[in-house]
Amino acid sequence: MLFDLQKIMKVGMIPAAALVGIAVVSQVMLRLVPFLACIVGLPLTLVNLVLLAWVGFKAVKEEGMTLVDAAIAGAVVGAVTSLISAIVSFAFLMLGGALGGSDAIDTAITGTIGIVGILLAPVVGAVMGAILSAIGAFVAGMKK
Repeated sequence: MLFDLQKIMKVGMIPAAALVGIAVVSQVMLRLVPFLACIVGLPLTLVNLVLLAWVGFKAVKEEGMTLVDAAIAGAVVGAVTSLISAIVSFAFLMLGGALGGSDAIDTAITGTIGIVGILLAPVVGAVMGAILSAIGAFVAGMKK
């Protein structure tokens, strides 16, 4: 097999849980206190990037994985967490539209864009996860 799923789960579980948690908190914050989301949006984005790099760092340091294996681990974590985050975001978006009294056309357009986002999120997440985890793995390899 090209990669060890058990090792990927071991190094990716905590960062993945944190990434999904940040996505849920961000959506709640965006709906309840929008101005606060503007203030903490950039720092949370940076935390997301660091968490994806941490996957690669942990893969090399804790599991002795290669840079390529770490990049694959990051791609898997990035794809899964991006998909979950996109679904959470879509659910909040649809719920907000339904509770906010949006008309059918607005809801249809928003739903269509949301579904496209759900389809693209794993691809973008996998690419970002692979790149950032490879960077994290490279840094971990330099510290040996």
